[in-house]
Amino acid sequence: DFAYIEELGDRLAERVDAAGVGEFDGNMIGKDLGILYLYGPDADRLWEAIEGVLHSVSLPAGAYVVKQYGPPGSPETQLRL
Repeated sequence: DFAYIEELGDRLAERVDAAGVGEFDGNMIGKDLGILYLYGPDADRLWEAIEGVLHSVSLPAGAYVVKQYGPPGSPETQLRL
């Protein structure tokens, strides 16, 4: 649901801005896919800022977060929600 993804993105953007840990950079929505892009200098601090929002909403089965520690190709951790 596009409106649901938009609303979730807005909530995440507010949390990230308030915590000063990065930025919400938009979303990509497809037939069976919804991706929200967030970036910041510290993946762990960014996760701490948004974790509560993600655990307070209904997410589809299989939803996950990717924490990447550096530029593309850097080590990453996947967290199942």
